[in-house]
Amino acid sequence: MAGGKVTQTIFYLVGEAIGRRAYEYSKEHEITSDNLAVVLDGVLSARGWGRVVSIKKTETPREVTYESSFTHCIICHNRKAQEPICEVVRGIFAGWLETFAEKKASSCVEVECRAMGRNSCVFNTTFSK
Repeated sequence: MAGGKVTQTIFYLVGEAIGRRAYEYSKEHEITSDNLAVVLDGVLSARGWGRVVSIKKTETPREVTYESSFTHCIICHNRKAQEPICEVVRGIFAGWLETFAEKKASSCVEVECRAMGRNSCVFNTTFSK
């Protein structure tokens, strides 16, 4: 009934809420730029979502981007697609990083997806300075 774009948006928003909640759940840890991947990996892998391999931060004068690499993604496991399909996981990374950065991301894009034959799913979450 809902079109593809509406469905993607709903899944993304659900993931965003999961990411925010996961961050709040993890506040017992001191979360820093250095351990973002380790803490989120602990939360997601314990629940069977997949494994966070890395979260790498790059900066330019205008923006900060976190590149998140994710394997064993439950969303695209054993699926084939022509474009990225991990909207919920994309939302999880956005919500997690937005809570960490204490601001709304200007974008979050899945740039690689295992369903497209890649080794991992990769998400770029960008914040304006």
